[in-house]
Amino acid sequence: MFCPEMPEIFFMDVGQGQLQNGRAYITLDPIFAKNIVVNSQHPLWVIIQLEDECNGVRVTNKSQNGFEVVELHNGTSNARFTYFVIANRANAYKDDGTLASKHEGVRFPPAPEIPPIPPIPQLPPSQIVEMKPTQQQAISLEAKEVRPVKLKSSSKE
Repeated sequence: MFCPEMPEIFFMDVGQGQLQNGRAYITLDPIFAKNIVVNSQHPLWVIIQLEDECNGVRVTNKSQNGFEVVELHNGTSNARFTYFVIANRANAYKDDGTLASKHEGVRFPPAPEIPPIPPIPQLPPSQIVEMKPTQQQAISLEAKEVRPVKLKSSSKE
């Protein structure tokens, strides 16, 4: 399976559905469902994007296997929608039941402290040269010299 980059280990799935008389039950893909965990610490997140007019919807009865979409105000439309489902990846276990790979509740570790950026050395005023559009300046700080270089031009000056 593939997944977007996030600070926690999530899997995501997308799909389309349609209300029938104001209701729809979406069954999650079985491969997706067996690789996620849904419980009080790891909820199933469902985002609905309506494609047709209706009274709005809410998501209910969320589980590891699916969820229900219900139209608000006892609506009875047949509106189409797109859904986005996000869930924590389930831990992986070996055949003997021991933990093979922990995924539940894992977040990025704290970032390392960023070292301060050293100040940029300033050139003495005698080494600051105004650039002209037809010249390129070559500056050698070791030799402390400035020499203009003429650029080749296709047009006559």
